[in-house]
Amino acid sequence: MGTLVVYLVHKYTGLKNNWLPDRNLNRGKLDCYYWLITGMQAINLVYYVICAWFYTYKPLEEVKEEDVPAEDEIQHKQLNYA
Repeated sequence: MGTLVVYLVHKYTGLKNNWLPDRNLNRGKLDCYYWLITGMQAINLVYYVICAWFYTYKPLEEVKEEDVPAEDEIQHKQLNYA
């Protein structure tokens, strides 16, 4: 994702106003690039909060002792398969 963002910044900021110049970063506009990254992270945070808000827990199924087979039944089934 980082490579894609850098590629798009190079493509759309042009040669004269390039935010991330290849040779000298002092001539670039790194503050604009970091504001872009900050904005993307803010959007990601909002998306996360929305997903967390609508998340619902699934109830766990309880196993009753009536549903659990006895050891004799388990051994009998194992002998039948062998």
